[in-house]
Amino acid sequence: LKTLLAMAEDGQSAPLTPELEVGLLVLDIWRLKVPPKDAIAVRDTVERVVKNIAENLTDPKYRTLKKSSKVLQNSLCDANGTLHSEVLQLFRWMGFVESVDAFTLPVSQECDDAASHAAAAIAIRRQ
Repeated sequence: LKTLLAMAEDGQSAPLTPELEVGLLVLDIWRLKVPPKDAIAVRDTVERVVKNIAENLTDPKYRTLKKSSKVLQNSLCDANGTLHSEVLQLFRWMGFVESVDAFTLPVSQECDDAASHAAAAIAIRRQ
């Protein structure tokens, strides 16, 4: 995955695998066009959300993000209260389902795999 991410950053073509796709989404989050202090909060919060899900796949409390949550509002949303598009794209890729008041990750092998891929991509990006 690290090699594929490096290839993508250098503009080289690589097969679009689930690992590369999530890696590219993570790169987009790392490149948010927001003030640096806000970008750090976004990255740290996304990392924490994804890591918590990946480490607690059977615990439903980690699979639901309430839109009213102060953490979500303060860290993952822009000044208008809208979720950053890169974060929304990652959540959708992982399989989160959006409702009026929350984002919920259904229990499925596909969603669990996506959470694991996202956690791995974030861990590599942190190195």
